[in-house]
Amino acid sequence: MTLDPIAAIYREHREALERYIAGRARWPEDAEDILQDVFYSLARLDPVTHPVENVAAWLYAAARNRLIDRSRKQREERLPDDALEEITALFDDSAPLPAMLRSLFWETLRAALDELPDGPRSVFELTEIDGFTFKEISDSTGIPVNTLLSRKHRAVTHLRRRLQSLYSEIIER
Repeated sequence: MTLDPIAAIYREHREALERYIAGRARWPEDAEDILQDVFYSLARLDPVTHPVENVAAWLYAAARNRLIDRSRKQREERLPDDALEEITALFDDSAPLPAMLRSLFWETLRAALDELPDGPRSVFELTEIDGFTFKEISDSTGIPVNTLLSRKHRAVTHLRRRLQSLYSEIIER
């Protein structure tokens, strides 16, 4: 599709689709990312090989699918609720967590991050440490949000595997 029809579709459907997504997304940043991803996917479609007869239906189906995918991914990556306070304490110098354990955590995390390629490591650091959204990173780097999500997933999977024994030690203490 050319840009002009996409811009018109965006103007016509953005507000309603944004409300639909925001009402179902767990986090506001997810809603922004999903909205942009849906319109980006529409813009990438070849109208000859993939004609879209009902644009509104296509947009809502695409948004629903991305919401489902995001929900599944978040369930897989979510830490157990009872461990959240323990992990959070590692970042808080005033918490009664032994300094040795805090130091071990940071050393292990740094080593695990250093094992990652630049892409996954930088996406993890930008989102988790620096607090940037995927949209902000995409806007500044030109890297599509889906690519950033994939890189973050790779980093989280690696870090989860590398930090599992330390995590178990924290829970058992």
